[in-house]
Amino acid sequence: MINSFEKLYSNKQIINNITKKGYKNPTNIQKQLGQFLIQKTDIIAISKSGTGKTAAYLLPIIDNIINKKKKDFISVVILVPTKILVDQVSKMLFDYSLNCDIKQIKLTNKTNNNTNGIDIVIATPNRLNMTIKDENIDISAVETIVIDEADMVFNDGFLSDLKFIYSFLPKKTKTILLSATISQNIKYISKNFLKTYRTINISNKQDIINHIKYKAYKADKKQKINMLIHLLENKKSKCMVFFNSTKAVDDINKILINTQIPFVIYHGDLDFKQRQKNINKFKQNYVKIMLCSNIASRGIDIDDMGLVIHYDLPDKLDDFTHRCGRTGRAGRIGEVVSLLTTNDYKKFDKITNRLKLSIKRDTMEGFELKDYQPKQKAKSKTNTKKKQKRLSAIKSSSDNKKIISKKHRTKKR
Repeated sequence: MINSFEKLYSNKQIINNITKKGYKNPTNIQKQLGQFLIQKTDIIAISKSGTGKTAAYLLPIIDNIINKKKKDFISVVILVPTKILVDQVSKMLFDYSLNCDIKQIKLTNKTNNNTNGIDIVIATPNRLNMTIKDENIDISAVETIVIDEADMVFNDGFLSDLKFIYSFLPKKTKTILLSATISQNIKYISKNFLKTYRTINISNKQDIINHIKYKAYKADKKQKINMLIHLLENKKSKCMVFFNSTKAVDDINKILINTQIPFVIYHGDLDFKQRQKNINKFKQNYVKIMLCSNIASRGIDIDDMGLVIHYDLPDKLDDFTHRCGRTGRAGRIGEVVSLLTTNDYKKFDKITNRLKLSIKRDTMEGFELKDYQPKQKAKSKTNTKKKQKRLSAIKSSSDNKKIISKKHRTKKR
């Protein structure tokens, strides 16, 4: 059984680099991708956020390039859904490949990029598309294409870009898809873009239970914002507060700006430079709180995230799991708090039932409820009575059949 990086990667410099990063033992996804990436088949890898998926594909790719003779063409293309993820993957690649003679380029702007002698290209699908059209890049000899956060790539409408990119790739190019969940988009990709492929699935939705403490507080509609302020005051660990729209983020921003709570905001309507500035402030501990939309639920890699707050419950189950996946990362304990008004109860029950989570709806001290509270149905007792009636009816029917059968046999005799 592989339980060390030394058994996965042959290059000593890679081992030195990841040791300096504090990595001790490979995670499950790193073990499995490290073994199967050398095979020729395409791969779909499913693993929850915070399990080291980026390192899982970067490390064997670096090892593979080092072990092969240096070539004069781009051998690997890595596609991610956002510019921030381009920067993030590029930084990780730089750290892992330090002193390994690996040359990379990230495509993030419209300027001409010199790709001569480049081994790895990192880009968003639309930026790579534009670069190909401008004839500033040649991907006709690419050996491996990686699509990270694949479900998000397709949700963001990159399908036409991917079809265009694949038309320039050689047929023998190997595809690696990585995602935290199996969605309809992943199933579509596997049918339309992959050949013979292997699925590595070491994740399920219940994985988000590990390393996370869950709480839920019932809130009056008029008191919800005050409850949030109460939770955020004197908060020492990093905290992400999620909303369902950019307008909701901006509305709360206008309220919190009048408090003494330092925070930043993060959503899709901010320009890239402002988003980058805000995320850097957050990562570097200048502020501990970030108000954000669902765009921040994927791809932001912060190991020391202590708390996630659902101010608005998301409409999709996958969004809930991705939000929760921002905390409890890299083996650390995290906390997730959901603030629920009466409008949220049914949605919350649906989410927790599907994830098999048992989360009690508590009341917060100092925020006693005044809104009308709907009565909760005693489902378990009702279901138990119905089951008992059904079993009793089945038993009675069975007994009657036995009696009739006995009488029938007696008459024959």
